[in-house]
Amino acid sequence: MTQFISHSPWYIYIFCVLVAMGFTALLYFRSKYNKEVPPFLLITLQISRFITSLLVLLLLCDFFFKTIKRQNERPLLVLAVDNSSSMRSGKDSTAVSSFVEQGLQDIKKALGETFDVSAVLFGEDVRMDGKPDFKEKETDFELLFQHLEERYANRNVGAAVIFSDGIQNKGAIPLSYAERAGFPVYCIASGDTTEFRDLKITKVSHNQIAYLGNVFPVDVFVQATQLKGKTAVLKLMQNGVEKARSTVSISSDQFSSTIGFTLNAETIGINVYSTRLDVLNEENNSINNTQEFVVEVQDKRQKILLLCQAPHPDVNAIKESLLGNPAYELETRFTGEFNGNLKSYSLLILHGPGSAQKPLVEQCQEQGLPFLIIRPGSNDVFPGLRLNGNVNRYNDSEPVVNKSFSLFSIKPELQNFLEICPAVKCVFGKHLLSNSSTSLLYQKIGSVETSEPLFLFNENSGIKSACFNGDGLWTWKMRDFAEHENHDLFNELIFASVHYLSVKNDKSQFRLRYPKIINENEIVEMEAEVYNKSYEAIQSAEVNMVLRNSKKESFNYSFSSNGRYYQANLGQLPPDAYEFTATSKAGNELLQKSGKLLVREMNVEKMNRVANHGLLYQLAKRSGGQVYSMNDSKALMKDLLGKKEIKTITYSVSSLNRLIDWPLLFFVLLITLGLEWGIRKRYLSI
Repeated sequence: MTQFISHSPWYIYIFCVLVAMGFTALLYFRSKYNKEVPPFLLITLQISRFITSLLVLLLLCDFFFKTIKRQNERPLLVLAVDNSSSMRSGKDSTAVSSFVEQGLQDIKKALGETFDVSAVLFGEDVRMDGKPDFKEKETDFELLFQHLEERYANRNVGAAVIFSDGIQNKGAIPLSYAERAGFPVYCIASGDTTEFRDLKITKVSHNQIAYLGNVFPVDVFVQATQLKGKTAVLKLMQNGVEKARSTVSISSDQFSSTIGFTLNAETIGINVYSTRLDVLNEENNSINNTQEFVVEVQDKRQKILLLCQAPHPDVNAIKESLLGNPAYELETRFTGEFNGNLKSYSLLILHGPGSAQKPLVEQCQEQGLPFLIIRPGSNDVFPGLRLNGNVNRYNDSEPVVNKSFSLFSIKPELQNFLEICPAVKCVFGKHLLSNSSTSLLYQKIGSVETSEPLFLFNENSGIKSACFNGDGLWTWKMRDFAEHENHDLFNELIFASVHYLSVKNDKSQFRLRYPKIINENEIVEMEAEVYNKSYEAIQSAEVNMVLRNSKKESFNYSFSSNGRYYQANLGQLPPDAYEFTATSKAGNELLQKSGKLLVREMNVEKMNRVANHGLLYQLAKRSGGQVYSMNDSKALMKDLLGKKEIKTITYSVSSLNRLIDWPLLFFVLLITLGLEWGIRKRYLSI
């Protein structure tokens, strides 16, 4: 349907017609110059002139054509298949393969006339294409629901059907996502929920980092099912050498216990340990009787001083994060109680405005001590940042991640989390940054993304510093817990920032960055930097590396330059302990770096083979769906087709177009003007 909309009175259009007729008559009515033109061509000239004049006049008028189109959007059915390896570890593995080959195709075919069917595979990641191969090492239901929430926002999603055994070993349980999804979740359950006789290590709790000469605790969580009266020996090994052992006496059919060990940190570097339980004859699964863990032994902890003007929830949030990391030794004091000696610390964190803020910063600069300021008290405290504004007025500013930030890596999960963090209070005004400052986070005020810094870093004369220019950091920690039921992403932001500030600058000419410990399902990436003796970056160097596994097999890699540093993508490596030697040249000097890399085997899908249909029932119940077996797929299809709430949505799409927006108008004017010009040129010589 098309409507004519005009802001001009009706008589304007009559006037345009009269003007066009008058202009045509002026040129071609009773003119002595037109006697040589044949009559039919004279009429053609008059029509062409009238059409051209009228269209030009109409273009000057203010009117629109409103076009309204009605579109139908069929309900969308999302069919999600669990692609993890546990789907084929049960007795029904043949039935699972058959259902994927035939059952899911029957569902797509039967519902394809009513629904638009979109297939999704999920496990450790979510992808939209490909056939299930059931080889993924983890299962993350939370990631699946995040994908559904982001990809299908504002779509007419009728329902989601999840084919899974319910075993989850990564991410949070997504019950809150299911509640707010806005569509029912139906689950097709696979796997065996029968609990068989099993003795297993469910978890090993340990420090990620220990310090040379210290002791560190290791807690091993043991569970046993239907093995009452049995005993087993738990051994703790390092490089094949037994370090400790304990006897486990199973006193009930549903037994659980925590066995604690204390180990000495004796060797600097990556230390691989394993916990091993005796395999009993009655067990059906012996893979979960062994778990490996890794502890990195370092020579020295970083000592951090946290000074605050007064008690504040931001201080407590930072304090709890740092106390949970064994790499840091934290000391917290009020600014007024501090004696002013900073020599024994690796980093100063200064919170809250006060008269002592500027002298402490100047002392850090004199002693070469890195520092972090939360809520600077004036516009000249932080080097590289000045404020033109009123320190007593504030904006509510949400964080926006600087995509080009390169001082340290920010994982995609953390970037996504920062984009949804609550607003903090920032001082109103215009911030002026020096060339040595780089913002990790900008301020978003209302719906406007600005270039005003929220969290920025600076390095001047070799001294690193950072400034969080807001009040309310603690709300981000609460948001992390509300979304994920933990503080992992908030802690990661604090750890990454503190690590960048406190780590000493590498003064070598050849520098490598790489993960020391990584899982087998993750891509190994390494970065290198090459400098001459003046510490100027060399962009044309050749960087090579030889990687050796435990069998002494060698693999050669070459680094490529991206303009800032060199990088090599090693892909996914098999589980093993690797050693490498990287070489480069700075002029005629050969540079060399060696190191170790541990790729851990992922066995979480094999550790638990008992299907968790309880999770599937909770997801279905919270969202208004149901759970079916593989044999009940016809009942599922019947329920989906009979659900009255799932229906096609009809909506209107309107568009406004001016006359000048019509491509046809150009060709009409071209034809009329060209026709008139050609005839006049032929008969009137003008």
